[in-house]
Amino acid sequence: MSTQPPSPSYAALREQVEGILSEGKLHSRRATEWEKVETYWHIGDAVHRHLGGRPRAEYGQQVLRDLSRDLQMGQTTLWEILHFRRALPKLSTYGELGWSHMREVLRAPSQDQRLFYLRAAQEGAWSVRQLREAVRADAYGAYAGQPLAVAPDEGQEQDTPLRPRFGDLYTYGVVEGTGTEPAELELDLGFHLAGTLSALGCSRPESPEPGTGSAPAASSPGALQPGAIVSSSLAGSRGTGSRYTLTARTPHTRRFTYLAWIQRIVDGDTLIAIVDLGFGLHTRPIRFRLRGIDCPELSTLAGRTARSFVEERLSEVEFVVLSTHRTDAYGRYLADVRYLPGEPDPHVVRKRGTYLNRQLLEERLARPYER
Repeated sequence: MSTQPPSPSYAALREQVEGILSEGKLHSRRATEWEKVETYWHIGDAVHRHLGGRPRAEYGQQVLRDLSRDLQMGQTTLWEILHFRRALPKLSTYGELGWSHMREVLRAPSQDQRLFYLRAAQEGAWSVRQLREAVRADAYGAYAGQPLAVAPDEGQEQDTPLRPRFGDLYTYGVVEGTGTEPAELELDLGFHLAGTLSALGCSRPESPEPGTGSAPAASSPGALQPGAIVSSSLAGSRGTGSRYTLTARTPHTRRFTYLAWIQRIVDGDTLIAIVDLGFGLHTRPIRFRLRGIDCPELSTLAGRTARSFVEERLSEVEFVVLSTHRTDAYGRYLADVRYLPGEPDPHVVRKRGTYLNRQLLEERLARPYER
């Protein structure tokens, strides 16, 4: 029995869960087992979010007791539903599996093991009994270092760890123009694209006053010339008439680092993305290959595991930061990729984000590979 009267926030939670249950029952006569799993996951998500800012275990127990009473659901089932959501923060589609399968998977102690059993049960069309026996027999342990992972001694060994190669965002090289007479200087945007300063909306700030000790602005007379490296920053409001200021950088400043939006994960080390070039411009979808690593082929369980790992990690972010400098023998741009869930500033992602290439090596989902 509840020890305290329900709070207004609990009333909102109860209404939300009732709505999820009602929606799930609309097609109950022809509902699949997976639809039941989805319904339970969304209920667990609602409860999890409700309890997120309330760390006291007593409050969580009270909420589940009240929901059990108000919704006529067993407390044990509600605890399993909440555990299910917390154990699987991202719900992938396992259309042939039902709630009974999920309950068996929850017995596995780690996230990697739970994902292993889900994939194995889906691909092998396991019954609940077969899944239960696999968990009890520790089938995950039997596969360690075999098809699900790259063995430590496989492939090439690197003398030094894979190091990221990132420069600053919105940094460009100055090149001679080709489309005007006399030729106007252009900025090399990468990917065989360039634009004139006027077309890109780059302003030309005045030269600094003598004796100020300031370095000349990149676009001041005599400072901007072919071979210079510059960074751009927005000087006015976005939209029509936007203007950008250019700042000179040292000659060896690394370029070709971009914000990018992932469109598709092809396999563990190949992805398709749209790249933000700056100045309100972006590319068409481009195929990238992660530099310095090689994931197993998709025809293997290890290859599918690697792709699922990347899909799950990148599903948590709106964008990534990538750096690229050349293509491989197949015309794919080699890229270093960083990501950071919940971070809206790409400059922070570039500095502090998880380095995906090295993460795949550390998780034994890829082997070192020099192209």
